[in-house]
Amino acid sequence: MMKMAEASYRSSIDFVLEKRNDIDLDIQDNYGKTLLMHMIENSLNDSIKKLLENNQIVINLNLADANNKTALFYAFDK
Repeated sequence: MMKMAEASYRSSIDFVLEKRNDIDLDIQDNYGKTLLMHMIENSLNDSIKKLLENNQIVINLNLADANNKTALFYAFDK
């Protein structure tokens, strides 16, 4: 999923979000970025909305990357 977000594969991300509810969004890459951070960076706004509207997926908004930035920081920095 993270690679899909990095490459801005909206349709693939949306497909997975529709079919799976067991996505671990707390996984961080080598730079500490989460899937949500990558989605925000790549302006995948429709996919982000679908992700946030899915009540079965838990998102930890307090996770910070290697530069101590959270997903909320990425969103406000856009």
